[in-house]
Order: sequence, then C-alpha cells, then structure tokens
Amino acid sequence: MQFAVQYQNLVFFSHSLEVLLHTVLESEDDTTEHETILPAVIEFLDHFDASLEVVVGCARKTEMTRWRRLFDAVGSPRTLFEVFG
Repeated sequence: MQFAVQYQNLVFFSHSLEVLLHTVLESEDDTTEHETILPAVIEFLDHFDASLEVVVGCARKTEMTRWRRLFDAVGSPRTLFEVFG
C-alpha cells in the first residue's frame, strides 16, 4: 500500500490496477477458492477511488465465462451500480 499510494496520481495508475486484476483473474482460472489471491487483490483495489472503474474495465476485457468468479469476488454488478452509480 505504501508503495502504491505514492503512484496513485499518475495517469496510468488505474490501468495498472486493471492489468493486475485481469492477470490474477486469468491466471487463477483453474484454482480453488482456498488457493486464490483474488480476494486480496480486490481488498487492495478497494483502497483506491478508481476501484469501480478498474472492475468495469476488467470485466469489459474478460471473457464472460470468467465473470462469475470476478463478480463473486467484487459483488453483484447491480449492487455495485446502485452503490457507486
């Protein structure tokens, strides 16, 4: 966190968070719930104002077959829209 906070105002910071989320989501396709680091990545993203933008960007670039895993971790799309919309 201390390292990331120093760079959060850079133009491409939210894009780097999106790449992080997408990479973890893609790499953990065959892992069990107990082996995944996805919850830790989501918790990390929640520290930044761009977290919803990051999740939306990741979902747009991810195959629909992986959406269930993503939205199980971040919450339902409808709830996210109501909270942040």
